[in-house]
Amino acid sequence: MKSEKADLWRSIGQINLDALRRLASSLRNGVKCNASFPTDDQSLRGLAYGGLNVHVDVKFEDGKTWIARFRLLKINRPPTEKVNLDRISEVTVYQCLQRTSIPTPKVFGYGLDDDPDNPVGVGFILMEKVAGHPMDYRPRRQPHKSFMFTER
Repeated sequence: MKSEKADLWRSIGQINLDALRRLASSLRNGVKCNASFPTDDQSLRGLAYGGLNVHVDVKFEDGKTWIARFRLLKINRPPTEKVNLDRISEVTVYQCLQRTSIPTPKVFGYGLDDDPDNPVGVGFILMEKVAGHPMDYRPRRQPHKSFMFTER
């Protein structure tokens, strides 16, 4: 738990939220927006994050909400080239799925970790926030596992 918090704070500390807000606003033709991070350990509970990524809501004045998705900076993180390739692949998959009937968030922009022209400072994906609930990755009890892994 202690290293998880450290990874979160290290990741948050490298993100330029002012630049993210300016970029998001420019992609919406100047509609103002807000995005923020927690300021203490207690408020980390409300932050959406998983094993690899952290999400920040970007809320616009007109009621629309996007998600900014960032890769967590962990000690065992893959090389930058791999992380960038993963991000580009993820964006490409979202764009391909947009042509199907599968509900998929629209991607509005992204940046790579090693891009000197990336004002946000770290890699990110800006995408539409879709209705629904995040997947729950908590370990399941044996009856759930048996049901999920039973061949039919």
